[in-house]
Amino acid sequence: MKSNLASSNKKDSSATASGTKTAYPWLKATLQIIPYSIICLCLLEAVFYLARIGESDHLMPDSKMGFKPFANKRVTQRNEGFGSFRFNTFGMQNNEITVSKPTNTFRIAVFGDSYVESLQVPREQNYCSLLADKLRIKLGKPVQVLNFGVSNYSLAQDYLRYQTLAKNFEPDLVIVAYRVGETEKVLPDSTQSLAFVRPMLFPQEDGTLNYDNTAVANFAKSKEGKRIASTHFLREHSRIWSTIGRIQQNSASFTLPLASKKSATVKIANESTREKFVTCYWYIIDALIKNFAQECADNHTTMLIMRTPMVHPGEYVLSQNKVETSQLEETARAAKADYINIDVLLQKNAIDRDYHPYFLEGSHYSKLMHNFIADQLATKIANDLVNKH
Repeated sequence: MKSNLASSNKKDSSATASGTKTAYPWLKATLQIIPYSIICLCLLEAVFYLARIGESDHLMPDSKMGFKPFANKRVTQRNEGFGSFRFNTFGMQNNEITVSKPTNTFRIAVFGDSYVESLQVPREQNYCSLLADKLRIKLGKPVQVLNFGVSNYSLAQDYLRYQTLAKNFEPDLVIVAYRVGETEKVLPDSTQSLAFVRPMLFPQEDGTLNYDNTAVANFAKSKEGKRIASTHFLREHSRIWSTIGRIQQNSASFTLPLASKKSATVKIANESTREKFVTCYWYIIDALIKNFAQECADNHTTMLIMRTPMVHPGEYVLSQNKVETSQLEETARAAKADYINIDVLLQKNAIDRDYHPYFLEGSHYSKLMHNFIADQLATKIANDLVNKH
C-alpha cells in the first residue's frame, strides 16, 4: 500500500514538474515580449515626436462649450499650408500669457473659428501676432493680441468662450471675426463628430439668451462620445493613437456610401437660397451679437465686428452674400459695435481682382492675407483710438 502511494506521489510530482517545465517557456516569452513591446512603442512615439507626426488632433470634449482645444498640447497640421505650435496653458493658439494685464498695455481678444485660430501658417505670421506688432508701433505702447479662435466654433461658442475664459483677461477690445456662412451654424447638429458638437443660445422674448446643451449632452451619451471620453489620455498624449485614428477615419470616408457623406453643417445650394436662409435665421445672430456687445460694454470693453472674406475650397471667387453683410452692418450699428469690412477692402486692393495669392487651397488665409488683415485692423484701431481721445 505504502509502495503504491509513494509511486503515485512520485508520478504526481513528476507530472507537475513536467507541466511546469512545459509551460515555463511560454510564460518566459510572454514576460519578455511585454517590456520589449513597451520599449518599441516608446521609441516609435519618440520618432513620431521628432517628426511631428500624429499631432493634428487638438480638440477635447467640454460639457459647457461642446469642445475646446487641449491645453499645453503641441499641434502640427500639414493638410493646408503648414503650422506647428504648442497651445498654451489656457488652451489658446497663443504664447503663454498672464491673466493679469501688464501696466499700460492695450489688450485685444480675438474670437472666431479656424480662420482666427490659424493653424495653416506659423504663429508669428498670423494676423493676431502681426496686429500686435503693427499696432505697437502705431500706438507707441505695448499691445497684446490674444487668440481665442477655435476651429468650427459658432458665434454662440465665441460668446461662451468670452464668458468662461476671455473676460478674465480684461481685454480693452474684443474683435469678433464674422465670415460668410456663420448663419449656417445657428441650428443644432446631430452629427457624431466632436468638431461639430455645439451648444445653442436661443433668443427669448425679452431679448436675453437661453443656453441649451442638448446636442452636447446627447453626444456625450453616444457611442462616439463615450469612445472619445474613454480614450482621452491617449488622444492627448499618444501620437501613435492619433495616427491610427486618422487612418481609420480616412478609410471610413472611402467606404461610406456617397449618400452618407454629409457635412456636419448646413449646406446652402446657392446665393439665392443662402439669402433666404439668412433672412429666416438672422434673429438668432442679431440677439447673439447684441448680448455679446452689451456684456463687453458692461465690462468696459469695446467690440469690433470684422466681416472677413471667404472663397469656396479650390475656388478663388469671393462669396458675396450681400444680404448677410447688410444684416451684419445693421446689427453692428444697433449693438453700438465698431465695424470693419475686410471683404470690401480686399476687393479694392487685390490687383485685377486676383484673389489667388490671398487664400490657400482649402480657402484659409495665406501669409499675404494675414498681413493684409493685420494692416487694415491696425489702421482702423489706431484711428478709432485717436478719434475717441
